Amino acid sequence: NGDTWLWDPQNGCRHIKYENGVFSSVLYTKNNGKLPSKQINSLIEDSYGNIWICTDAGLAKVTNEYKIEFVDWALNFFAALNYKDKCFFLTNEGKIYTFEERNGLKFSLKLINESEPFELSCQFQTDNEWLFFTKKKSFAFDLSAQKEAIPSLQIPKGRYIRDNKGNIYMFNGTGKFYLFNIKSEKIKVLQLISPQNINPASGEQYEVVQDKQGLIWIAAYGNGLFVFDPYIG
Repeated sequence: NGDTWLWDPQNGCRHIKYENGVFSSVLYTKNNGKLPSKQINSLIEDSYGNIWICTDAGLAKVTNEYKIEFVDWALNFFAALNYKDKCFFLTNEGKIYTFEERNGLKFSLKLINESEPFELSCQFQTDNEWLFFTKKKSFAFDLSAQKEAIPSLQIPKGRYIRDNKGNIYMFNGTGKFYLFNIKSEKIKVLQLISPQNINPASGEQYEVVQDKQGLIWIAAYGNGLFVFDPYIG
């Protein structure tokens, strides 16, 4: 409906509404009883217009009528996404939970063994998969079948950025730059920087823009400017 939600990792969140020429806002924090914790890890809107607020000590749902429901008071929820009529949530232990209106919050699966730490570096959604990248390996969750899938790419410590067209590019401290097609899940790998030239203090930093001709321009912040033509590879 055009409303704005602002959130901060340590200070809760604020709902800003503009109606009849007037701005109004509502603060959601632990101190005013509207959240289970002040630490916000993620915030999403589902297909019904509800807002889901993931914290380190539980999960809150703000309905489209602005009623607050505490769905969980204990788990540390790292990330969330909406897929069709369901919401999916990831905890700091690598556990995935599913929420449906008729069934509530249900445990789906755990991505790693109990003895392994779940050190997440990034996560994002493709057409029907949720991809996770950790310090050691990658994982995939099939959103339609609600089961673990074989990940299309293994990029330890993977991080990603998007360009002005919404395309995803990944990197992981090796100087390799991965052009990832979300629909086809095809990958093009470019060795942009020699590993010994990466500054340990700043690491890799990139900015990507795709121009009107489809050329992909990659700024590597101190390590050069590159252009890639996807039509000729």
